[in-house]
Amino acid sequence: MAQSSDEGKHEAHSRLAIPSEIDAPSTYHEEEEGQRKTWRGRRKTEKEMERERFYIVRARLFDFAFR
Repeated sequence: MAQSSDEGKHEAHSRLAIPSEIDAPSTYHEEEEGQRKTWRGRRKTEKEMERERFYIVRARLFDFAFR
């Protein structure tokens, strides 16, 4: 029974498909003028990056406020 749960974990991990550090130079590029290349190959717009920063800051504020 334990073997089948281990296989499930491995299958879930393989679906993540995060490139390894070795693949990084060929798949990831530095930021360029307000756009950043993501792992999926699509570039994030300035608005998307701003929204991410907003959520990060908001999460930190809530974390600090409710300690």
